[in-house]
Amino acid sequence: MEDLSGWKLSFSIAYRCTDFIAIYKKFLRYPSDREYVISFSIPIPDNTQAPYGMPPAVDGRIGYFHPGRSNSSHLLNPEYDQYDNLDQYILAAVIKAIDLGFTKGFTCYGKKIKFQDL
Repeated sequence: MEDLSGWKLSFSIAYRCTDFIAIYKKFLRYPSDREYVISFSIPIPDNTQAPYGMPPAVDGRIGYFHPGRSNSSHLLNPEYDQYDNLDQYILAAVIKAIDLGFTKGFTCYGKKIKFQDL
């Protein structure tokens, strides 16, 4: 984006019980705060998916499951096995999400915003 015209760009990262890293295709817009928000969902593994995963609760779950939806989000495989601990995984997941989001692009009021070839 060449010019935000005084608007801020923020990232909203939610940790969810889901199957994919999800990068929402559209910006959220908050005119009263003059803010654009890019939203991501990062799945947190349970201890059967990764050695550093969360143990399940008494009911055997780690939360209410929210499936990834390709019609509203760009989806990435979390690749839990590539990381040694939860901190490494979360940092890498956020970096991959930001990169994919700007590579594929976001839509904001009909305008496509994405990386440009130099």
